[in-house]
Amino acid sequence: MPRLSHLSFPPIPYGFYSATKAAVVNMTRSMAAEFAPWSIRVNAYVPGFIATAMNAETIAKSGALAMSQIALNRPGTVEEVAAPVVFLASAKAGYISGAALEISGGKFSVQHPKGNWDRAERLAAEKSSPQT
Repeated sequence: MPRLSHLSFPPIPYGFYSATKAAVVNMTRSMAAEFAPWSIRVNAYVPGFIATAMNAETIAKSGALAMSQIALNRPGTVEEVAAPVVFLASAKAGYISGAALEISGGKFSVQHPKGNWDRAERLAAEKSSPQT
């Protein structure tokens, strides 16, 4: 399978990639119901754009474009993925099963989050400029 380092969502023309991601979420829900009688919880996590060695080149070449698609305007860290995954596996998440936790910095929440950052910068500039 080719390495998917493009920045669009869903990946185009890799429909099979999107379909398998959806299948994992649905399989998680089904398995949660199937294994519940044995007190086995099943959850999934959906990571967004995470800064790793695998995508360091993409960040270097297309970082601004990639960040413009993320509401928090930055890549996530491995630690920011690990902490909620550890929580899901813990007894503190004992009543959570069949969930797919999105850890994306808001990448999947809206289509053009960069507009909000531009608006915030514009409002800050207007606020700090002298009134005439």
